[in-house]
Amino acid sequence: MAHGVQTDHSFAASQAPVRSAFADDPDFAELVEFFVESMPERQDVMRNSFAAGDYDSLRVTAHQLKGAGGGYGFDSVSERAALLEQLCSEGGPHEIMAAMQDLLNYLDRVRA
Repeated sequence: MAHGVQTDHSFAASQAPVRSAFADDPDFAELVEFFVESMPERQDVMRNSFAAGDYDSLRVTAHQLKGAGGGYGFDSVSERAALLEQLCSEGGPHEIMAAMQDLLNYLDRVRA
């Protein structure tokens, strides 16, 4: 099965902040902020796992993001993480790297 990473390469789309679907809900503000603040650490784990060739650890992190993303109002995080999770089990290193980089770039734009 062929896997493709769909990306929008326009500069504006690649730089625009991504906000939670719950961004304007005061009941979720603190939770969303906690999720967003955890992104640098999760990104480091992904980079380190990939560099070590530990695709199982990378898959676990992607799985966690897949589940958490939607719960915090970031459905696109879940979609990208789901692809990365799948590729960690079925894809080759180049596909995994492309999907991981797409997810990392997207996570750089996530805001509370």
